[in-house]
Amino acid sequence: MTAQHAIKFIPLEQGSSEWKDFRKMKIGSSSAASILGVGFKTPLQLFEDMIEDRETPVNDAMRRGTEMEPRARAWLNEKYGADLQPAVVQHPNDAFDWHISSLDGIWKRPDNSYFVTEIKHPGKKDHELALDGVVPAKYIPQCLHILEDLPGVDKILYLSYHEDSQAEVWVERDEYEMPIQFVEELSFYSKLLSFTPPEPTERDWIEFYGAVILSKANTYSFIKDQIEELQKQADALKEEIKKYTEGVSRAKIGDLRLQKVIRQGAVDYSRIEAIKGIDLNPY
Repeated sequence: MTAQHAIKFIPLEQGSSEWKDFRKMKIGSSSAASILGVGFKTPLQLFEDMIEDRETPVNDAMRRGTEMEPRARAWLNEKYGADLQPAVVQHPNDAFDWHISSLDGIWKRPDNSYFVTEIKHPGKKDHELALDGVVPAKYIPQCLHILEDLPGVDKILYLSYHEDSQAEVWVERDEYEMPIQFVEELSFYSKLLSFTPPEPTERDWIEFYGAVILSKANTYSFIKDQIEELQKQADALKEEIKKYTEGVSRAKIGDLRLQKVIRQGAVDYSRIEAIKGIDLNPY
């Protein structure tokens, strides 16, 4: 990222309807871990949610995190004499405007440097990791994603906040991992644009064990195999019959009728210069 780029702030309030509209079909920091296969969702689940514009149902853990965030931010502000505020930012390069971050807190210090934080109210296991100075693996991609949107910012403070204990771990800019992650996110974004879903992972399959459904599934598989075999035999017989009736437009053989059909060919839209570059999906 070149030095002339400045942080691109988007004047939107997080949680507002305008903010929700802005985030549609864009890759936010909370999606990074899922794209890399270490998040709460699989890449396919994330893809389907974004394509179908489904919001993640709010559970108790998410609700507690939302409630704790202002308290955690106030705690940091008091500790550091800061004025951290939530903000929305977009990648400084307009070519990558699909790359966005909703920050839990950012403060411009008197020396014009930035103090940025990512706040979590995690479960016991993740909080204990942070107390030992380790950021849980599923939160590292989110921090690196945010740093991608913040030129000139070298690190972000990961805060694991519980009212009875707090853990602070700095995540520094990683010039090796960040380009790799960016390519993965770009690849996922390309899949969104082309409506090409990622391959399912083991987590995407729901296994059934009931005796009745297993019996029906086995019977279905057997019948399907039989149909495929019979279809092969039918296709082979059809080709042999066509040889006997070659040159005839319509043939009647017992109860079987063969007819040569003439129809208009399919249109190859990619060869029409006038519509190149136009998104045809709405049509």
